[in-house]
Amino acid sequence: MTQNISQVFRLAIFIGIAIILASCSSQNPEGAKRGTLEPSQHTAAFMKSYFAGLAKGTINASGGPPLQISARVGPASDPDVCTNGELYGPFTVSDGSVEGGGSASASQPSIRLANMGELAICMIVTSPVNATLDADLDSVTVKTSDCNQTPPYIGGVWEGSYSCTGNCGNLDGFGQLTILQDGYTATYSDGEADYEGNVCGNVFKYSGEGPDYTEKGTFTLNGDGTASKTSTYQSTVDDCSGSCSDPILTRISQQVFFDDFNGNELDLSYVLSTDNSEGNEAGWSYAVSDSELVVSDVTPETIHSGGGMEWSRLRLYREFSSLSDFLVEFEFSWESDDISAMQYFLVDLYPDDSGPRIAQTGYSDAWVSLTGGKLSIIGADLYTPVPDTLALNGSASVKIKRQGNDVEVLWNGSVVHSAQRTGNLGKIYVSFGHYPYDNQAGAVSSFGTISLDKIRISGIPAP
Repeated sequence: MTQNISQVFRLAIFIGIAIILASCSSQNPEGAKRGTLEPSQHTAAFMKSYFAGLAKGTINASGGPPLQISARVGPASDPDVCTNGELYGPFTVSDGSVEGGGSASASQPSIRLANMGELAICMIVTSPVNATLDADLDSVTVKTSDCNQTPPYIGGVWEGSYSCTGNCGNLDGFGQLTILQDGYTATYSDGEADYEGNVCGNVFKYSGEGPDYTEKGTFTLNGDGTASKTSTYQSTVDDCSGSCSDPILTRISQQVFFDDFNGNELDLSYVLSTDNSEGNEAGWSYAVSDSELVVSDVTPETIHSGGGMEWSRLRLYREFSSLSDFLVEFEFSWESDDISAMQYFLVDLYPDDSGPRIAQTGYSDAWVSLTGGKLSIIGADLYTPVPDTLALNGSASVKIKRQGNDVEVLWNGSVVHSAQRTGNLGKIYVSFGHYPYDNQAGAVSSFGTISLDKIRISGIPAP
C-alpha cells in the first residue's frame, strides 16, 4: 500500500434489517474502490416492505431504537476488533439509505493501519425489529485515494504568529514548529505535542495528542515559500474546543545538504582522505556520471593474510551546522565480480565535537567465498552483518532517523535496527572499502563497483 492515502473513509452502505449483528471482515485496501454492503434479494424485499409498513402505519416502531449501522476499525490481527476497534458512527438508516451519506473522516491511527497494508472492519447493525440479514460482507471495502502529486520538501523549523478561538477563550501568540519529512509522511512537533500525517502535493494533513487535548489540521506550503496552518482541537478533560490559524509561517532552517551527483565532477566541498595512504587521491578509481558516484577500485596498500590487520579504505566527509533531530537518507548499489568480492560501503555519523560516533550503517562483504550483509551500529549497539544475506549485485535505499534520543535505521522502508544515542550531528563520513585478502591457497579477494546515487541530510538545528 502506498504511503499517500486519503484522509477519508467513505461508507456507502445499503443494508437490510437485522437483529444486533456483528461480523468482522479482514480487508486489504490495496487498490480499493468505493464499496457497498449489498443486501440479498430476500433482505431487500423485506426492507422494502418494512419501510412501506412504517409509512402506512401498519408497523409501529415508535419509541424503539432506530435502525443504525456502525463500523469499528482495527488491526487485522485483532480478534476483538468488534469491541476494541476505533468507532465510526453510528449512522441512522431511514427509508433504506444512510442519513448524511454515511461518511466519516478517518483518524490518524486508522490511516496508519491502512498504510501498513491490512486492517479489519467490523460492521455492527442494530435493528428496531427482529429479522435476519443476508449480505455479502466480502464487498465491504475502504475507499482510498492515491496521491499522484510528488510532495515538495517541507521539513525544517517554521515560525510565525497564531490565533485560537473557541468556547474556552481566545489566544494569540508566536511559536515555532518543527517538521521531519520522510517522502510522503512527516512528523511535526510544537514543543508541547507531537503529530504525524501524510504529505500530498503541497499539503500536509496531520493529527496528534497534547497533554490534555487532541488536535488535527492542515499545513499548506504556499507558492512564495511561506506556509499556512489551520487546525481544530478538543480538550480531553472537559468540553473545551476551538480552532487555530497560523496565516503566515516562515521556514528558518531546512535541509543542510543534498547531492544527487548530477554533472561529471565530485563536489569540491567534500574532504577526501584515504586510509593507509593519507591524502593519496590516486588511491581509488571513480567517476561521476549518470547521477552516480561510481567507485570501481580502492587500491590496496597491503595484501592481508592474517588477523589484526587494517583494511584499505577511502573516506569522504562533510561538516555542517549541528543538528539535534535529523534524517539522513542515501541510495546506493553494488556489483560484485563474483563471490570473491570483499568490499564495503558505510555511512558514519559523528557529533559536532570530538565525541564518539553516533551511528554507522551500510553494506559489508568480508567473506571471500560468500556474499555480504547489512551492517548497523548505533552507539555501542551492533547489528552484525549476516553473510550470504545480500545478493552479489543489488541496491538499497537507507535512512537513519533520530527523534529525541531514539535512532532508527531503515533499509528499503523497513526498520532493521533501533537504539538510543545522544550527541548533536555535525559530521558525516562516506566510506568505500576493500578487504584485500589472499589465503595463499588460491582464494584472492576482488573489488567490483560501489555506486552512491544520492544523499540528503536534513534536521532540526541544535539549540
